[in-house]
Amino acid sequence: MMELTIGKVSVVITREGMMTVLPNGKLVYAHLEEQAGQAARAKEMGYGSAEEMNREHDVTHSLLAHWLGPDASPTLKAVSEGKTYKHWQIEEAAVLALQAYARAALGIDLVELAKDA
Repeated sequence: MMELTIGKVSVVITREGMMTVLPNGKLVYAHLEEQAGQAARAKEMGYGSAEEMNREHDVTHSLLAHWLGPDASPTLKAVSEGKTYKHWQIEEAAVLALQAYARAALGIDLVELAKDA
């Protein structure tokens, strides 16, 4: 188990999944196992497996929010409230692009980077 603090957000990562604890106290859970179509995307992004890609995904949402100013990812905050953030597709594209750039082009593990956030 690993716990990260990214600004005002905590992320707990286990072998099975992860839990993001938002500043409002709400939780967002994510599983790490591969979902349909993720193996090819993970390979294109420089990951050895979809599980590796998924391990970094919600962490990357939180890193982006921390770097850009919101106290939490607007997408994850909306999910925690049973809502949909109106710009979720833009945020998702940014997260996936950052993951691909960090992993494929620079060889950076974003979970390791988040340890210093």
